Amino acid sequence: MKKWIIYGGMFLFLGLVACGKSNSNDQMNGDNSDDMITNQADLASAKFAPPKWIHGTWRNNETGLTYKFTANNICYVTAGAETCFSELLKHYEKLRLPADFTQESNDTLYHFSYTVQDQEATFRFNKISASQVSLTGTFGDLVLFEKQ
Repeated sequence: MKKWIIYGGMFLFLGLVACGKSNSNDQMNGDNSDDMITNQADLASAKFAPPKWIHGTWRNNETGLTYKFTANNICYVTAGAETCFSELLKHYEKLRLPADFTQESNDTLYHFSYTVQDQEATFRFNKISASQVSLTGTFGDLVLFEKQ
């Protein structure tokens, strides 16, 4: 039950941020490196780049929450609805919401975060084995996912 509350909070956060109002006085100043995108102009073209070891579909057997990783996107599926992070970032950019996006990865970690209107969402996937990853982040406890 606790995990459903955590996931409900995550989706509520995404919905509230998506419906927020923009600040037209935002300045566009940032780092143009591939790993760090820090200005609105670059947000819509933010390139998710999950490492190869995490590509595929990962499911939490307790809640049914599923993440799908491709070479350039991350999607989650819950209650039959799929949401992709690249589309969320494009949506925020179209609404002219101030936002930042960062990511990092190595042989056992894929971490990304974004901040929209001072609300940060962080996702940290750690490789446990070839068939299991853990997720920690903004939304609560450690959650395990199995490769499908």
